[in-house]
Amino acid sequence: MGKLTVTEENAKPQTPSAGNRSLYPKDDGWYELDDQGQESQVFVLNTFGRDFSEAHNDVQATNTDGNNYQTHTSLTTGSLDAGIKIRVGITMSWNMSTAGRNFEAELTIGGAVANTMAMETKDTGADIRNWVTSFFYMTVPSTGPLVMELNYGPQSNGDTATIFYSGIECWRVE
Repeated sequence: MGKLTVTEENAKPQTPSAGNRSLYPKDDGWYELDDQGQESQVFVLNTFGRDFSEAHNDVQATNTDGNNYQTHTSLTTGSLDAGIKIRVGITMSWNMSTAGRNFEAELTIGGAVANTMAMETKDTGADIRNWVTSFFYMTVPSTGPLVMELNYGPQSNGDTATIFYSGIECWRVE
């Protein structure tokens, strides 16, 4: 079986001779150029899953300061275009020292809080590991990388919030 190699076009190619058409790729799909110089997009590339980024941390950490969250995982994406829609996912394994009090977490993007979570446990054994996964969609506000941080802490000073694993992932959906 043969292999066809084509070069992506940065500009509209030369108009083909009468009765012929040109088919060529660009960065957003395949295009056809007829013998009148009319360009038409004939196939659009799927954007879902492009621009994927992820980071995780499996180092156990604790926080006893209910007034100040600590960062457990940070992610800086590659450059993203303004206006695209992305899905951001968060996964954590956690524990709290005090039953009836919350383990709290927040995801910041560019320093602003984008998502918050408060989870209460009824079981405080040292071997108990609770898991939570969350995701949300957002539109990228401006062109460039996004800096995301997953921060956590206890509801009250003196309680111990423990995080065993956390991860952040994001990918383009449209």
